[in-house]
Amino acid sequence: MPSISETAKRDDARNCIYCNSSGPFNEEHPLPRCLGEFRNAPKLYSVCKECNGKIGRESEDQFCRAGPEAFFRNYFGGKGRKSHEKVNPFERGSAGGQAIDIMGVHPESGIQVLYEKDPGTNTCRELRQIVVIDGDGNSYPIRIANWMKTQKDIEQEIRKLKLKEIKSIRVFANTDEMAWVRSLTDGLAEKVTWSQQPEGSTVSQPVVSFSVTVAYFRAVAKASFHYFLATDNSVSGSEPIFAGIRNFILSGTDEKRFVSQERTP
Repeated sequence: MPSISETAKRDDARNCIYCNSSGPFNEEHPLPRCLGEFRNAPKLYSVCKECNGKIGRESEDQFCRAGPEAFFRNYFGGKGRKSHEKVNPFERGSAGGQAIDIMGVHPESGIQVLYEKDPGTNTCRELRQIVVIDGDGNSYPIRIANWMKTQKDIEQEIRKLKLKEIKSIRVFANTDEMAWVRSLTDGLAEKVTWSQQPEGSTVSQPVVSFSVTVAYFRAVAKASFHYFLATDNSVSGSEPIFAGIRNFILSGTDEKRFVSQERTP
């Protein structure tokens, strides 16, 4: 049951703090649901369904599926809502953010390959990929994405590497995907080595990399701003002083004002 203050705030929310419409409104969780359900967490009732959905699609999807939080959700076995699409953050990105890279040395071949983490465990497995090896022995992993249909799709990704020489190609795939992957990779090089993805192995000193856009920081700002509004009844969030942060959350306006990068701790 909502508290008296929460009920009063909900009843007073006659206009959306973002678009000034009269609703309809819904019960909004300031803390993203992808992080779990928080007992007795406050709710917010002053954001209309349309604005809340827009912000979620454009920013929270990236926050939950492409940033550092997505990695730790996987690490601890966190699960999203049953109605939401299940996304492997190591296979593809979301809402403009790129997939999470886990790079490590393959124990058998000694080359750098991409890994994916087994949810809720401390083990990894080789991601479905091809690894292009040039004349100097340098390795260049390329994800085999679900959207790839023909060999031309793989060739296009290889051309982006702009390599002078391709010495060999190593392919990693599950047994049930071999036929599809083989149709994409046959004929790419004279020497193609096939490797089946194992059930799980330990990777020594892996490097995890994230690539996000301003949408990620909009989600961080939204969670902070909405939590503040849900716990402080002295303001509604529609005041002129909050115009800047509202515009940033809704559309990414004035990014440099709210996002900066420090080179040292």
